[in-house]
Amino acid sequence: MGLFSTKFCDICGEKIGLLGNRKLEDGNLCKDCANKLSPFFSERRKSTIEDIKSQLAYREENKAAVAAFRPSRTLGTVKKVYIDDNAGKFIISSSAKWQNENPDVIDLSQVTNCRLDVQENRKELKWRDKEGKEFSYNPPRYKFEYDFAVIINVNSPWFDEIIVGLNNRAIAVESALNQFSMYGGQQQDIGRSSAEYRECEGMGEMIIMALMQRGQYVPGNYGAPAYPQQQPFYGQQQPVQGNYPQPPYGQQPPMQGNYPQQPYGQPPMQGNYPQPPYGQQPPMQGNYGVPGYPPQQTQPIVCPLCKATTVPDVQGRCPYCGGRII
Repeated sequence: MGLFSTKFCDICGEKIGLLGNRKLEDGNLCKDCANKLSPFFSERRKSTIEDIKSQLAYREENKAAVAAFRPSRTLGTVKKVYIDDNAGKFIISSSAKWQNENPDVIDLSQVTNCRLDVQENRKELKWRDKEGKEFSYNPPRYKFEYDFAVIINVNSPWFDEIIVGLNNRAIAVESALNQFSMYGGQQQDIGRSSAEYRECEGMGEMIIMALMQRGQYVPGNYGAPAYPQQQPFYGQQQPVQGNYPQPPYGQQPPMQGNYPQQPYGQPPMQGNYPQPPYGQQPPMQGNYGVPGYPPQQTQPIVCPLCKATTVPDVQGRCPYCGGRII
């Protein structure tokens, strides 16, 4: 047979047009039949004709499950996770009209693992002198870009991994590496200066908690696992409502959310960073007020190193070349 000989689909028997063939391990598949497969399926080339027929039969049965699906919660932005808490099932779709897409209806018990994946891309920023030569800042400055996704592992004969993207564009943050040394100097903390970063991180944690709680969701508690309720003694105040463990009467409840809880009577943590003792001020952003630095110069001067007219920073350095000028 020639290179461009006519091929027929081994599933539906229809003629396959030019560039429309989807190769199988032992046959051919037309693009119309391929479009009926699960969007999470990625092993087509290693699948046999019988494998594809079995999956298409499952996809037909899935339409009845979609018709019976009644979401009680929706999480995510780009791709959304719809959860039917009454039936203990979920679907994933990027379309508001998911009923028309035949999304896979997956039982929560099929979820074997969930994790948040954060991809970071770092690019150094440089300045140019009057001759156009590039120089690094001192300290070095970088542009960080972050992409978030929740990776869901499931026990299914047709696919075992689902990737749910949480942002439709990279989250960009520009900073010097030592700018966030008050957070422990860890590079992964730099993105936390962005509200978008924290929003994606929080949404990912909510999706993971919702899918891993195995139907233990109680409405009104935002995905919190169910805890036994503590009942007050006669004449004492009703404990805080919700499914969180309650403190002794007269003390404040722990923080709501996914942040680490402090011992009762201690101040709550802001984010994931430790706070100073009561009566002390938290560390300041930048180097303002740090002993050892001269008062900040507020009048523009000419940098003797790069010849730029600028106002020195609080360390007496040129913002363009990083050299100390006062």
